[in-house]
Amino acid sequence: MQIRSLPIWETLWKQSSVVVVGSAIADFSDEFSDIDVFVYVDENRYEAVYGWYKSAIDAGTVAILNPSALKYDEFPMVYLKNANGHYEIETYQAVESRISAYDDTYLWIYSHARILHDPRGRFAELKKRSAYPQAILQQKLRQHYLKAWNGIAAMKGPLARNQPETVKLIVSEGLLHVLKMCCLADKKPFPYTKWLLHAALPTELGNRIRPYLVRMLELMPNPLAIEAGLPLVKPGHRNEEFEKYAMYRNWLLMKREMDVRLDDYGLSGK
Repeated sequence: MQIRSLPIWETLWKQSSVVVVGSAIADFSDEFSDIDVFVYVDENRYEAVYGWYKSAIDAGTVAILNPSALKYDEFPMVYLKNANGHYEIETYQAVESRISAYDDTYLWIYSHARILHDPRGRFAELKKRSAYPQAILQQKLRQHYLKAWNGIAAMKGPLARNQPETVKLIVSEGLLHVLKMCCLADKKPFPYTKWLLHAALPTELGNRIRPYLVRMLELMPNPLAIEAGLPLVKPGHRNEEFEKYAMYRNWLLMKREMDVRLDDYGLSGK
């Protein structure tokens, strides 16, 4: 069975868009990366396309990576012949919905997408919208700032209780919010977690916090490590006693750099 056996194929091709997305386009690729291609069609065409692919898959003429997708009426990842990759089909309306909701990861995907076929310029217009308005950017920065500050500061209790695994969990979750802030502070969406560090470190805030972030990651095997004799970051503060813990002290130093960078957004000095 050939795709051109679809009665609507010629019209579909003229109205669709084909883009390459993912790590390869964002220059984050490594030996484990593959090629991710998306084809976008209008939702009034999607049902016919999905039905054709399902029949072709059942007949064994189309090979897919994730057969379980069919159980949930999701479009499966179809192998790209002679290439290390796959393609999927989605609707323009799904893209519009994610952009309208300011879905961070999808904004990152769409803003980095490389257009291969877009005769009507429909995806190009959507790509232009893959950015944050100032009010939304401010809101998202505040959200992640508070989650990072309140989250990582909560390590004090587990430090005092000698609970290293809990400290690891708290710090790991909090650092994810810090890395997301690095991208947002440069007015950029952030990627999915596996590429978050790569996207965050080259930013202005990422460069500021890099030494403290690196040190906190180095401390993960021994999060209760104590560094004595160093000058206090916040002398006279009620939490001064926790500065003997290297993890907590480096968090204070990192937050200080965060506050300098985020002063323009009215978020510093909490």
